[in-house]
Amino acid sequence: MEEYVVRLSGLEDGTHEFEFTLDDSFFAAFDYDEIKSGAVEALVSLIKKPGLLTLDIHLKGMVSLVCDRCLEEYQQTVEKQEQLYLKYGDHAEELEDNVVMIPGETHEIRVAQYLFEFTVLSLPLKKVHPDREDGSSGCNQNMLNKLNEHTIRKGEQEIDPRWNELKKIIEKNN
Repeated sequence: MEEYVVRLSGLEDGTHEFEFTLDDSFFAAFDYDEIKSGAVEALVSLIKKPGLLTLDIHLKGMVSLVCDRCLEEYQQTVEKQEQLYLKYGDHAEELEDNVVMIPGETHEIRVAQYLFEFTVLSLPLKKVHPDREDGSSGCNQNMLNKLNEHTIRKGEQEIDPRWNELKKIIEKNN
């Protein structure tokens, strides 16, 4: 993951831009099964000030996910804009969600983990194929048909015949 490093030594105060490509090998390096493959472009703008670094991270691209409904892979658009603040201190520590303290002698920032986490945060909670232009589901129709065959609708629940016999006993005693 050496290509996902921002070198700080020699950078003057001001804004510096870095571009990274998050491809299949990038996602394979992380132990996360939900993203099968991807092609995401990451633009990282580093704003360097005395005692503080600000990373403006913009992610845009596509990742391959497994649909929660039909279990087939589909392409999900990824777009995310985040800011990460790095403050110099005497040790490394995450202070808040987007605020990290780094040791004062830090000469480089490994951004791969941040890029990965922000990509994962951009994914929807419910991962399903997008609908087609005609409004129908983009899922595998054979799988949807099988699901419908085995789905019990509200109000159509099969009642165990033993319960019916018990109800008759209760009605006789009332």
